[in-house]
Amino acid sequence: MRALKLAGHVDSRGRVVVTQPVDAPEGDVELILLVPDITRRSRPKKGRGDLLAEPFIGMWKDREDIQDSASFVDAPRRKIEKRQDRG
Repeated sequence: MRALKLAGHVDSRGRVVVTQPVDAPEGDVELILLVPDITRRSRPKKGRGDLLAEPFIGMWKDREDIQDSASFVDAPRRKIEKRQDRG
């Protein structure tokens, strides 16, 4: 599995429009959209307890293909870090 960061927007019909070319082979993908909450920008920073209340925390808890969520997230991160070190 490879992680890609895409830039785009959601149009008035609810479709996701990618605004840059994607360097990935053709096929099925799974998308997770993080939508900025404009009202939060003027609020003070949150603490760790507030972060745990965010809706994205635990969103993969029922996935049977992810046994260790920390390892699942760290693997692509390590690959990206190694590529940046080659430069």
